[in-house]
Amino acid sequence: MAISKRLSILFGCLLLVSCASLEEGVGRGGGFTRSYQRRDGQARWVDEKTVIHSVAMCVTASEMTTGFHTSRRKYAEVMRHWYWLASSENTDVDGGVRALNFIKKIHRDAEGGKRLWQDAVKLAGDPEETGIAGKPIPAEYR
Repeated sequence: MAISKRLSILFGCLLLVSCASLEEGVGRGGGFTRSYQRRDGQARWVDEKTVIHSVAMCVTASEMTTGFHTSRRKYAEVMRHWYWLASSENTDVDGGVRALNFIKKIHRDAEGGKRLWQDAVKLAGDPEETGIAGKPIPAEYR
């Protein structure tokens, strides 16, 4: 009985540690946080209403027959803009990644497509893509 109780306690501790690790993004490529909220003391953040509106417009436009290409480019521009602002012009990568995670959360809430997200992230992170306003997001962000 004592061994079973010890195993249960050990399993519970491991579960708590793994949940805490997921929140901070320890297991995520690049070591980025998974948090989608403004960090305490973070200097800059997104205009949440504007982000929600922009994401909704991109998701809706992408569902139209001729709108996918245009919407993914606009989406990449939205990502670049808010990453740049929330990262304090790339001096606070964690802050910028939190903003991207917020955009991703809104994308999921809006039931946006996986392909739209992947294509927009790829475009937003491409340093060779000069036809989209703003500076590229980290290439390691997915």
